[in-house]
Amino acid sequence: FGHIFPEANSFALPAIASNTGGIPTAVHEGINGYCVDAENAPAYAERIGKLFDNPNPLKIEHMSIGKYFTIAELTVTKSGLPNIPNQAETDALTELVKNVLDPLRELFGKPIHVNSGFRSAEVNRLANGVPTSQHCKGEAADLDCDNNLLLFQLIRDNLVFDQVISESGTPEAPAWVHVSYKKLGNRGERLRMENGKYTKL
Repeated sequence: FGHIFPEANSFALPAIASNTGGIPTAVHEGINGYCVDAENAPAYAERIGKLFDNPNPLKIEHMSIGKYFTIAELTVTKSGLPNIPNQAETDALTELVKNVLDPLRELFGKPIHVNSGFRSAEVNRLANGVPTSQHCKGEAADLDCDNNLLLFQLIRDNLVFDQVISESGTPEAPAWVHVSYKKLGNRGERLRMENGKYTKL
């Protein structure tokens, strides 16, 4: 399908495309654009017109997943590469937000910064992530706030999760908190990572 859709998304703009071939694997309705019937010219015109009529054109950074988080926050990358999840990865991000991130935000009572959420394979490689990273499935996020220890404790004590990891810094003040969630088979693992080594808590 070419590169026009990720190129649009890299500028935080939605794509309008036909729902044929492999395009729906790259353009997800209401997430990073819209798909319409390939032979339905009026549908194209209507969708384009809605964007032109809107004084604040739809942009990816404003597309929400859940109550508190946007798709832009959950796909953030400093690599400069397109980092657009497919439908399965978007569904996994939605489950992560619904079951962990939104409830955590309610418990914490203040904004939480996402350092890294979904990563494409290439973005993950540049971040030195392992090939099996749950970030690549849309199942994980690295979080930061003004009290990362409390963030870790709130996840550990109140939420269902696959892994929660106190990362780097010190045990009393981790540099960030990694959390993951799977739709099925959450392990509830609690870990501390320091100097590249993981220990169970």
